[in-house]
This record gives sequence, structure tokens and C-alpha cells, in this order.
Amino acid sequence: MARSSIPSVVPSLLGLCLLGAAPPPTCFGPPRPLSPPGASADLSFNFKESVATLEDGSVHVAWHAGADGARRVLYHRSPDAGRTWEPPRMLSGEGAEHPAIAASAGHVYVGWHEATPHGLAVVLRRSTDRGDRFEPPRALSSSGSAAHVSLAADGPHVQAVWGDTRSGFAEIFARSSEDGGARFSAERQLSDAPYESWVPNVDVQGDVAVAAWVDYRDANEEEYVRVSRDRGATWEPAVRVTTDPADSWAPSVVVRGDAIFLAWFDRRVAGLSDTDVEEPLDAAMALIGLPPHPAPPRDSLVYYLPGFQERIGAKQRAIRSAAPAWVAQGGDAAQLEALIQVFESRRLAWTKGWGIFLARSPDLGASWEPARLVSTPGGPALRPSLAVWPPHLHLAWFDGRHGDDEIYYRHSADAGTTLGPEQRVTTASGASRRPSLAAFGRGVHLLWMDDRDGEARIWYRRGLTPRPPHASEMD
Repeated sequence: MARSSIPSVVPSLLGLCLLGAAPPPTCFGPPRPLSPPGASADLSFNFKESVATLEDGSVHVAWHAGADGARRVLYHRSPDAGRTWEPPRMLSGEGAEHPAIAASAGHVYVGWHEATPHGLAVVLRRSTDRGDRFEPPRALSSSGSAAHVSLAADGPHVQAVWGDTRSGFAEIFARSSEDGGARFSAERQLSDAPYESWVPNVDVQGDVAVAAWVDYRDANEEEYVRVSRDRGATWEPAVRVTTDPADSWAPSVVVRGDAIFLAWFDRRVAGLSDTDVEEPLDAAMALIGLPPHPAPPRDSLVYYLPGFQERIGAKQRAIRSAAPAWVAQGGDAAQLEALIQVFESRRLAWTKGWGIFLARSPDLGASWEPARLVSTPGGPALRPSLAVWPPHLHLAWFDGRHGDDEIYYRHSADAGTTLGPEQRVTTASGASRRPSLAAFGRGVHLLWMDDRDGEARIWYRRGLTPRPPHASEMD
């Protein structure tokens, strides 16, 4: 998008930001609901964008609404940078959910997955006139087992990535377009079989495409990134970004210039592994004379979590069954209870021990700077969304540190080198989740799902970052 097309600052928001002697690093206008009441609306997960902007400053949003099994995809547009919003329009029939949106060069792309007689299919609708009209839907996937598409566009370059279980394992597939979505390349598998690969996200700039996902090839959930320099025709080998023993999940990726920015939520904040959580139960079983049932070695072909949860449940049941007789025969109930309390404490810390991490590659993925924890421990902090308009970087997530989930936000005015303080963006009762960001000039558009009124609705706030000293109107 051309920087010269940035619209002038909205007077009402500018006036609001000038109130007070010390405005926050980014000034947000008041929250407003976008979805109508009674719709049971929701946004997609963080690894797909729910809001996008065009060169004229217009804002484009997609969400899904309705009862489970009867959900539909809706599209919403603001022609004037979030000042006013047109009525939402339905883009799908029933059985469609989790849309992604991208916009560039006057085109708007909305994708989702939906139930068909042949299974789940990834579907795309395109508008070539800034969202006035959309072409009929067309399938991007062919397997009957595709879901959770992520989209990105820059000029005529469009990329779609999604998850697909056609092989029996979850793998990442992609298709690309070099003509604004008129035609797409054949489906291409980006992840290495036969290991589980999940939650793909994609971004593009010029000829460059960057895909990110979570991969289990290391018998641990790790963040992987793969780069194409020729609009998806060929892809460089996948690069592992995380190496910690904790779970790393659900990336949000942005490419700008030679820099790649990656955000995700990571369980390393807990300082505990699943083995650490299970260990007090093993000690309790040994104490009361039950045979050991140790955790098996990790297997890259078998996801650990179902087996871990099954073992935990089985050990708890065995201890509850055997403990009364053991105590009756003179066993120390207090010693057993102490081990159970250690287990419960560790399990809670492990469950809540998610934090938001940010990493940057200055050379299109050839090397990566150390990952930084950017959320305050005490969450869990989940589902980050990134948006970058150099030099501005915006990062939002939802955080449970207050007992209910709230949206938090951080801003960088130097492309992520330093980050401003956390800003709590929501304060209403109820859960605020799944934020999605789009940046445009000094502005940022924030979308999230909120049930403050007792029903799930889509909410929106428009933000304005401070102008750096000596900057021009276009900065």
C-alpha cells in the first residue's frame, strides 16, 4: 500500500488523544460493537486476520455468527477509516466458519472453511471493487479435509495457506496467485510429512511470502517458518525458530522489507514441563505401593497431550482407590496429601503458564534474534496478533491475569527494537478474546470478540500512535 494515500487524521480521535497532559503511547477511541445483537458472533483464531485495510484507508472485517453447525460468514466495511460502518453482509450459507480476510490494490479476499457433501473445504470469495460486490465462492482445496485458511495479499500477489489431514496427519498446504486472485497455482504441501503441523499463518510483501506454523517433527510443539522469494513458486527449507522444551503455539507473522516478525504464545513462562507436572503423582503412587507407570519417551509421530491427560486421570483414579486402605494400615495421610497438593499447584501453573513472545529476523529468515517475553507473567496470555506499518509495530493478545480475559496491547515506534508499556484495552465485565489488528500509517484498527452484554459480539476500537518528533504528516 502506498504511504502517500494515508487519509488525514480523524478530528474526533485526534481531539480525544490530545486530552490530558500525558496521553498513552497509542490513543484508542471508544469501543463500539460492530455485530448486531442476537447474532452470537465470533472471530477466527489469531493465526488468521479478521481485519484488513486498503490504500484508501477503508477497513474490512470478516467474522462468523450463528449457532454451532449453522454458522455463516459475514463481511463488514468502513469506507472512512473506521468513522462509520456499513451494514454487515452475509457471504456464505450455513456451515461456514472461521473466516480470514486480506485486502490490497482495490481487491478484498475473504476465505473460510465450510461443510460440503464431500467433507470440509476451504472456500474463497473475491471482490475487485473494494468490497462493493463479491464474486461467487470457489473452492481452493480438493481433499475434503481442509480447514482454517489464512490469507495475505500485496498488489497482485495473493497467498492462501491452510491445514489439511488428507494424509492422516495434519499438514500445511498453500496456493498462490500472481494476478490478484483470478487464478491460483496448484496445491503445494509446505510442511514435512508425516509429522503433525498446525495453525498456519501467512504474510506477503512484493514477491516474498512467509508462512509460519507449529510443527511436531521434534516431538515437541515448535514454531517453524518457511520463505518464498518468487510468489510461492518455490519455497526455501523450513526454519525452526523456537527450541525451548515447552509448548509453542499459534504464530502471527508479518514481513516488511527484509524483516520478519513472529509472535506466538509459549508455555515456557510456567517453568514447568508436563513431566514436572506428572512427577508428584508418580511419587504419590510409589508412596502407597502402587506400581509405577512412567511417561513414555516423546514420539514425533504421536502427539503427547492425549496420552499425558489419560495417564494423569488414570493415576489420580488409582491413588483415590488405593489411598483409604493404605491410610487404614498406618500410612501418613498428610504426606500423601502434600504430594497431591504439589501436583495440583504444578498443574495449575502449567495450565496458566502461557506468555506472549516476539522474535525478529532481520534477513528474511536466515537468522533470528533472541525471542522476547512481551507479556507480564500471571496470565495466561494467549493468541497474539501482529500488525506492522514501518516503523510502527502493533501487538495485541488476550490475558487472564484479572480473572476474566481482557485485551492487552503494546506498540513499538522503531520496528520492534523497543516496545512501549502494556496497555489494557478492555475493562468491561465478561470475556474479551481473539484480538485482530490491521495497521495503516500511524493508525491501528483493533477488533475482538466480547461477551460483556451476556452475548458474544464483535467490538472495534481505532487507535492513533504519537507522531515522532520532526516527523512529516505522512509519517
